[in-house]
Amino acid sequence: MPDVPNQSSAARKTKQSAVPGCRVCSRRRIRCDGAQPACEKCISRGLHCPGYGKTLRWICGPASKGPNRLHFRTTPAPHHSRRAADTPIVLQPVTPSYLSHVVPYEHKQLPSLLSPVPILGTESLLLQHFADVVSVQLAWFEGESNPWRSIILPMALESPGPSTSLCSLLSAILGVSASNVASRLAEGDPQRDLYLRIMDSLRTNTFRLLSKDLRVLRSALQLGTPPPQLLIQQVIASVLLLSYLEVHWPSNGMWHFHLRTAQSISNMLQFTATGDATNVFLSEELFAASTWPLLTNCPTNEISTIQELYSKSHIGQDIKGHSPFIAFVIIIRRVIQARIGIGIRGLEPGKQHAVLCTTLQQALINLEQAYETALRESTKTASVNDHDLKLIITAYYHATQIYCHQALSAPVPTLNEGLCACPDQTTLLRLRIHLLDSLLSLNNPNALAQSQPWPLFILATVSAHDPVTHLWFEKRMNSIMTLYCEIDRPQMLKFLRSFWAQVACHNWIEYAQLWKKDHQRFLIL
Repeated sequence: MPDVPNQSSAARKTKQSAVPGCRVCSRRRIRCDGAQPACEKCISRGLHCPGYGKTLRWICGPASKGPNRLHFRTTPAPHHSRRAADTPIVLQPVTPSYLSHVVPYEHKQLPSLLSPVPILGTESLLLQHFADVVSVQLAWFEGESNPWRSIILPMALESPGPSTSLCSLLSAILGVSASNVASRLAEGDPQRDLYLRIMDSLRTNTFRLLSKDLRVLRSALQLGTPPPQLLIQQVIASVLLLSYLEVHWPSNGMWHFHLRTAQSISNMLQFTATGDATNVFLSEELFAASTWPLLTNCPTNEISTIQELYSKSHIGQDIKGHSPFIAFVIIIRRVIQARIGIGIRGLEPGKQHAVLCTTLQQALINLEQAYETALRESTKTASVNDHDLKLIITAYYHATQIYCHQALSAPVPTLNEGLCACPDQTTLLRLRIHLLDSLLSLNNPNALAQSQPWPLFILATVSAHDPVTHLWFEKRMNSIMTLYCEIDRPQMLKFLRSFWAQVACHNWIEYAQLWKKDHQRFLIL
């Protein structure tokens, strides 16, 4: 009798054959390992893995029209049907379970914002992409209470009545979603060109509608009447989203302009983070979004602007907030302000060093409080992985400790070019070990990948002479870019490679000031 194959072996072969390879491996004519969420063969070669999406088809008509609008899910097509690369993706109407608690879709009509673009269901597809992908990238970590889904999305889709700000926020949401899709597609792909045109149309529309909103706010201020709080919230959320849209294409620098605009609006309207959950969230997002650029793009002649932003940011006055990570951002902002403020005062080197040491001691005390607060706040958060969340918080703690030593020991630009001592290498080595241990102990690094660039970047800055860590770091960053798109991370990698290759500067902050004179500025995100 012929041998009967082992049942488990046969089942395993059936399972393997049922998993389609990614398009990159198919194009390269190699066997795809089918790893989730992206195949290891693409990641190990630094390639963008498109994943293993199913073939989709229309059922019950377009999802953007009729009684089924905005109720959709992906459905596999018959086995004999294969979707061509340039065929528009289509959706089947149903209620997505992960959004059913957020928006009453049954009674909400999505305005037609893309009339010049002849694609059925585009708005629904972009809204789905925002809920599924972009909201995850924007949040510190993914969970049921993701504010971009639970606060901002309902704000865009629900309103007491017709409002231009409703349309501007919705247009911004769809625009950043189109930008995100386009950034994930290869150059030359017809779908990429199409999504870029959609993005441009939505961005222009958002600018136009925001101009009307700002005129309404300005008129209210001139009349001495308080503007509607909902209008202020929608405007700030729209500008923050426009900034994130531009971060997908960072070379044009428009993200910086939008952040300054949002901060100016907040200051002008005395936007406060107290009381309202939406205000708390938007204040924190604005505070964090305006802090990261200061790490690498903060000339000393902007110190007055920095002090003004800091003094008028209510969230910066207390080490607690909606997200456990905001406590560390507050410390980072304080260190930036203190470091550049000391430089502007033009102290003698001896006095400067004494002030830096005192500031460092106070920053480390505040950081201990921030760490305790972050761990305490994390227990209130429903997370898919509490163990990994605490490890990321610990990684933020050690990374920010290292940054405090780097920033408050590095040469500070002054009128007299005063110098101070370099960071204590023994301390940095000890903190580096703790930081690396936290990152290596993650059970599922991909689950919290969007929160890892800051600790990973700091780890890379204290591993200049460790090629093994360089390889691990680049592999980890390539995995993050595969999962959450590139945005400004290739420029960050370019800076780090340059920092590793040189020997003159031992502190990345000092080197960043020299590097940006000949290169584009970059963001750590």
